[in-house]
Amino acid sequence: MKAILILLGLILIAVGAVYLYLPADHLPNWMPGFDATLARPRMKHGLAAGGVGIVLVAVSFFFGRRG
Repeated sequence: MKAILILLGLILIAVGAVYLYLPADHLPNWMPGFDATLARPRMKHGLAAGGVGIVLVAVSFFFGRRG
């Protein structure tokens, strides 16, 4: 369980970084938020993905301390 939470957390942190650093017109087509007419980053998507990733990594450390 702990390894799955860490893996998902790290993936979401990486996805959040992609959202924050790439403009919406340079995102991959399969990612939500892709817009060929928008030349600014998707801040809400990036902050949400990164925040959830950080929470998942923190929760995994609490699971590791319990058992």
